[in-house]
Amino acid sequence: MIHITDANTVVTQDTAITIGKFDGLHRGHTKLIEKVKGYEDLLSVVFSFSPHPRSVLTNEEVLQICSQEERKEMIEKAGIDVFVEYRFDLEFAKLTPKTFLRDILVKKFNCKVLVLGETYRFGRNAVGDVDYILDMTKELGIELVVVPNELVCSEKISSSAIRRLIKAGNINEANKLLGHTYSARGPVEKGNGIGGAILGYPTANMAVCDKKVLPNNGVYATKTYYKGVEYQSLTYIGTKPTINHNSTVVETYLMDFSEDLYMKEIEVHFYDKVRGEKKFDTLEDLREGIKADVELIKKGFAAKN
Repeated sequence: MIHITDANTVVTQDTAITIGKFDGLHRGHTKLIEKVKGYEDLLSVVFSFSPHPRSVLTNEEVLQICSQEERKEMIEKAGIDVFVEYRFDLEFAKLTPKTFLRDILVKKFNCKVLVLGETYRFGRNAVGDVDYILDMTKELGIELVVVPNELVCSEKISSSAIRRLIKAGNINEANKLLGHTYSARGPVEKGNGIGGAILGYPTANMAVCDKKVLPNNGVYATKTYYKGVEYQSLTYIGTKPTINHNSTVVETYLMDFSEDLYMKEIEVHFYDKVRGEKKFDTLEDLREGIKADVELIKKGFAAKN
């Protein structure tokens, strides 16, 4: 896959392009991607933006379902030929839909087919809905293909809805909308050693991208991947109130695993929330609580097999 981040890049081959932020690469995104891949004589292009447009227009930090690197890898795995991360700034935001179509999609990316979701909007003040641009695409020689929204219970699947579900710890529902499991990855940092040395449950303390949305505090049933091998796991997100630790951590106990993961990268896939954050009276109570959580997670995974 060709990855383009330079605004001066020109693509000479004819292309089929779909546009969006593609955060999380959910089921609606997958429909758009499959459509552009269907034009065998055209390069398939996912045209996205960096940074997130809302963060530029409102100065609001928008936490992402997947990091930039995760998004790039998922789009490549989906079989796209070209992934564009076009710089979004206030100057770009002023472009009219016609200028964007003519000067960028046609002149720079040789667009012949444009695939959009039915409610997608772009251009200055978001005036460019699919009805508005239909005449423009005809004038510019672009075939406009409008893909119906992917719905669940009559509601449109969206990245913002999935973010809300993840933040609420409703991982099971978030995964249904995504069409795959929500995951986080990063290197393992040095912890305080209490999990292994004192409690008997050594945990991997994962450093997560600070722009990534995380589930709310609690214990989660997860599966962790290390060197391509899957391990059932328990992941805790929270502040460790039992030992008066105030900073939020993401730490994972890998079942049937004994290697040292310090400075190694792991990827954790979330399935269900087991319970919320809880302060135990003693470390022994905490140990018994973890033991009960582990058994519950094992039974849950066994029931799904």
